[in-house]
Amino acid sequence: MAQPRGRPEISRLEDPAWRAPAGDVSDITAGTETMRTPRALSTYEDVISKYQESRPMSIDIASEIDLDSELVLDSTAAAALFLEARTANSWADEEITDETLQAVYALTKMGPTAMNIQPLRISWIRSAEARERLVTHMADGNKAKTLTAPMVAVLSYTNEWHELLPTTAPHAASMVPMFEENVETRNAMAANNAHLQAGYFILAARSAGLAAGPMTGFDAEGLNAEFNADSPFSAFMVINLGKPNGVVDRARLHRLDFDLATATL
Repeated sequence: MAQPRGRPEISRLEDPAWRAPAGDVSDITAGTETMRTPRALSTYEDVISKYQESRPMSIDIASEIDLDSELVLDSTAAAALFLEARTANSWADEEITDETLQAVYALTKMGPTAMNIQPLRISWIRSAEARERLVTHMADGNKAKTLTAPMVAVLSYTNEWHELLPTTAPHAASMVPMFEENVETRNAMAANNAHLQAGYFILAARSAGLAAGPMTGFDAEGLNAEFNADSPFSAFMVINLGKPNGVVDRARLHRLDFDLATATL
């Protein structure tokens, strides 16, 4: 049974009080997906409310376990990186220095990738001219915030990462000819590992005191023609960066609890 992505799995409701009499069901459409629910529950919010009554779930993971006793990070670091950090749509009016960007990359590059291939390539969009060029390719809902962010990073991956194996993974240097002949494999490895590095990038930005606003709503073909022409780079994410301004657009959305999202085999 389909349910909107990122929301509790309605199919896991086992409370008998939840179950409607046979035939007493209706369709609820959320986004592009439709699920079957009791007719008494007319909206998705009703569904979630009923679900939480039968199986309470915490939005704040800090209330589920004693994090301080389990983490090597202190509470301030855990809050800055995870618990209090939010996706940003506006920022303080403060310039981000090149030294800060270098610090962000210094941390990003240390995260593991398969065979240490490090396919991520970053274009820092600082000038007004480059920003205007970028905004023309962003989805309408992303244009204004991309135009006003103190810094924007275009994240791309290169499918020619194999050429650097003698440097990044000397023990695998003999595999360069094999990867040269397998473009599809190179592309898949590049995309998978660059997305992994994007996660490191966001945490690195937060470590440097920045708020990040990652976006995938843009015309990839147009953006690549604009910024990655005549290169082996493919853009896959744009991230707005800036110092936090204290503005919170809405309450934090639900995070799935441990029992729902994990299994021990």
